[in-house]
Amino acid sequence: MAKQVLDLYELYRLVVQHGGLVEIINKKLWREITKGLNLPSSITSAAFTLRTQYQKYLYDYECAREGLS
Repeated sequence: MAKQVLDLYELYRLVVQHGGLVEIINKKLWREITKGLNLPSSITSAAFTLRTQYQKYLYDYECAREGLS
């Protein structure tokens, strides 16, 4: 994202704090996540990019940690 380093720990923390990935998707809370990561609102693809990166690197961890299937 605009050649910035994505803090995966902070992304995970924010998503879990808001109820997990499924909750974020259902309630469309990606704007809250982008604000929490201090990403500029000018990055229009931020929500899509964060979602794909979360699913790729962190969703399996969230499922294992939270006991989800």
